[in-house]
This record gives sequence, C-alpha cells and structure tokens, in this order.
Amino acid sequence: MVCTGLELALGLVPLVVTATEHHQKAYRKFKMMVTPDDELEDFLADLHDEISLLGHTLNCLISDLTTLSEKQRERLMSLDRVQWEQDSVDIALKARLGGDAESAFKDILNRLLKSLDEVVSERSLRFIASDEVRS
Repeated sequence: MVCTGLELALGLVPLVVTATEHHQKAYRKFKMMVTPDDELEDFLADLHDEISLLGHTLNCLISDLTTLSEKQRERLMSLDRVQWEQDSVDIALKARLGGDAESAFKDILNRLLKSLDEVVSERSLRFIASDEVRS
C-alpha cells in the first residue's frame, strides 16, 4: 500500500508534537543545571530539523487546497491562526483530508504550534540571560 503525502503528513504531525513535548520536558530539566554548549547546539539542530519537516509537510498540504485562493494559502503558510479558523479553510481541509480528519489535524497543529511557541520563548529568554552573563 502506498501512502499519500497527506497520510504521511498526518502520521508525522503526532511524532513532531511528541518530539517537541519531549524536548520541552528535557529543556525544563536542563534549565535547572548549566547546559553545555554542545548539548544546546544539538537540541537546536534537532528542533530546526523538526520545524523544517513541519514546514515542508504543511507546504505540501496547503498547496493541495486548490479551492482556496493563492493569498489564502500564503496566509496559511505564514501560520496566520485567524486564517486557519476560516470556514473556507475548514471546507477545503475536509475535502482534502476527508471526514473528521480536518478537526483532528487542526487540533494537532494548534498543540504543536503552542508547544513550539513555548520552547522558542523559553529558549529566547535563556539566550538573552546567557548573553548578559557573558558580557
């Protein structure tokens, strides 16, 4: 059986969410102690890879939403959360994903984006604190 890009995407999203949540928990543990630069670089490289994979997956999915205008698809790619809540997007996702998969996909995407926001903001604060100490 050959997996379509969409099936692959839906299979990968939970893995990315799980990996992000795992990294977030691990980060909180590392936050209590000094993290060597190599470990921080490895974490950021892994996070970059996961985000790149997510971007590619979303790009493939969004480009298949042909009932949407080019401008709507661009706003979806910029992760405009208001655009993701539009009825036209719901209809396009239901047509592409079928059944209740649209709702599940949007829930997973929202969880993933929330987790990434938390990791990025925590990491950003950590970098600022590190730079201040080194200066």
